[in-house]
Amino acid sequence: MDQVIGIDLGGTFIKAGLVDRSGQLLSQHKVATRGREFDQVCDQIAEVVREISGPDQLLPACIAVPGGICPDKETISQAPNFPRWNHVKLVSALRNRGLSQVQIENDANLAALGESWLGRGRDFEHMVLFTLGTGVGGGVILNRQIWNGTFGMAGELGHIPIYPEGLLCGCGGSGCLEQYASATALIRAAKAAQSRGLCPLLRSSSGDADFDVRDMADAARAGDADCQALFAAAGQALGIAIAGLLNAMNFPFFAIGGGVSPAFDLLQGAIWREVKGRAFRQPAQGVIIQAAELGNQAGFLGAARLAFLNKVTG
Repeated sequence: MDQVIGIDLGGTFIKAGLVDRSGQLLSQHKVATRGREFDQVCDQIAEVVREISGPDQLLPACIAVPGGICPDKETISQAPNFPRWNHVKLVSALRNRGLSQVQIENDANLAALGESWLGRGRDFEHMVLFTLGTGVGGGVILNRQIWNGTFGMAGELGHIPIYPEGLLCGCGGSGCLEQYASATALIRAAKAAQSRGLCPLLRSSSGDADFDVRDMADAARAGDADCQALFAAAGQALGIAIAGLLNAMNFPFFAIGGGVSPAFDLLQGAIWREVKGRAFRQPAQGVIIQAAELGNQAGFLGAARLAFLNKVTG
């Protein structure tokens, strides 16, 4: 098995890559996700695998799924972007469509594996990836492999409690990292600031009424002190989480990915203040914290890596 297909399943797009054992990306594909219904998406995934594989054989494939994966590694417990996917058996559905060599894993876990294989984590046996997007996801890599934990749900880094009496989180807890360091949290905080007459330089670059994190970063770099403070608050929350993980496990490397990662320059000052103030001195001095490198390719490259590691066969 010298080539495999890695697929990153998203609510908007399906991204896929044909990858060889050395990690070389031989071809890349991106198609709009046609719908949310389970059978419809399964049909489309099967089409993508057949198109990339060619007429002679169906190549092994691994799929990065935006949702929880049950311990059987075949069933999706839930997927927020696909609201009716509750305990759906994705692997068996794809095998029924002729894909005998297929496996699935959580997308953030696979992004972490991709960064460990081909990204900035390539020099480390162990690492942690935070993905800052609509929420905060993450993945933990131990000995260059995904650490799923005893119950299969390790890596839910967005639900590390940061402020015990803080904002209510969708998970049912309060004060979770996701409520302070995600793109959603940053935009919510900026809108609240604007309602108080703050963030004077913040405008939407697209001309629409709303703005995104990129617009916030542009304003902050242009000297908007209020936007700078919002990124600092997100960095503070992220630094607290990193310091705790650093003290607990002494990970040598942390990568920051997701849609907020291009603003890493605006986060890192506050991150480092918290790490140096809260973590033990030796690990705080030795740890490396950087923006992730692979961007939107991390998920399907990590999926390809897992396919090679597991040598999945039907």
